[in-house]
Amino acid sequence: ALLRGSFLALSMAWAPMHRGRMLCGAIAFQTEGGRVTAHYVENVLGRAIVFDGTGLEDGKTGQVSMRCEANGAAFLMAFHLPPVPGNLAGGIFAGNALYDSNSEPTACSILLLRNHELPHAELEVVTGYQDPDESVLADWLERVGYGQDPKLAAEREMLRLLNGVEGPTVSLRRDDLGRAAMLLDERRFAVAGRS
Repeated sequence: ALLRGSFLALSMAWAPMHRGRMLCGAIAFQTEGGRVTAHYVENVLGRAIVFDGTGLEDGKTGQVSMRCEANGAAFLMAFHLPPVPGNLAGGIFAGNALYDSNSEPTACSILLLRNHELPHAELEVVTGYQDPDESVLADWLERVGYGQDPKLAAEREMLRLLNGVEGPTVSLRRDDLGRAAMLLDERRFAVAGRS
């Protein structure tokens, strides 16, 4: 149940012409008995790219294999399930870059922020490339139901996770995700308390 629902997906862009930018996508999960289905949309170069897939979750982690409708390529997400109350999941997104003449295998960190506000269909439409900036991320957090925090602590921590690749492999440590999740949870509780 912690994975079920609509999420804003944040990762760094793979396309050579957009390297260094953040890609905001929308993913919806359904879960039942350890099985996961996912529908992921990212707006790339003016068009919606749709990925659908299935996978498994074990209460702590999840893995989803997805197929891209645009080119039939396979992609994998492997991630930590969100800690209670379920606002932030994160892990690795891997595959071959769609708009790369070399179609190089690529992997990056991906953060999945629970969407509390926008209808999922609307979230799918408004996503795309963004500058990896605290103020841009702050705007997204407000749009999906986390309010504002002038300290931008959650924004800084999430950008650190997205940019924090060390060495030739990509990994996302559970305690780092937990620290960012705690900051996001505090923001969500403050917003929910005002409602």
